[in-house]
Amino acid sequence: MSTKKKVALITITSIILVSLVGCFNHSPEDKANWVISKISDKLELNENQKTKLVEVKDEALKARAKMQKDKSSHFEQVENMIQSERLNKQEIQLLFKSKTEKLAANAEPVIDKLIDFHADLNNEQKQKIIAFIKKHEKEGKSWRRHNHWSL
Repeated sequence: MSTKKKVALITITSIILVSLVGCFNHSPEDKANWVISKISDKLELNENQKTKLVEVKDEALKARAKMQKDKSSHFEQVENMIQSERLNKQEIQLLFKSKTEKLAANAEPVIDKLIDFHADLNNEQKQKIIAFIKKHEKEGKSWRRHNHWSL
């Protein structure tokens, strides 16, 4: 897979995952459905593509739920570290390593579904995604803060 395709896949995954966490005050499912609707409309997806995009969403929601389960234990660990006399570099590194490994493991099924979705996109749809990325890269603005969804 070329570097451009990898960057595009990572960007799409990031957009979907970030949007699950950060838009409006709705449930993660509502946020995800809103994003799926926007992507479907802007890319003019066919039914098969929509189905595959929904599979990406479902895997992303599962990954988010798994990560949420560990959230309180991580906060407890950080709190204990802060309350200690001295911070232990190895403990901090171990916490980061653990979190990173869990994130990578949870992202794996999402990435697999995303690759499957990407394989069904036509060149015009891919170009729309690239244009979207370039537009927001140039502007240096967060699509979330400014609600820019024009492709």
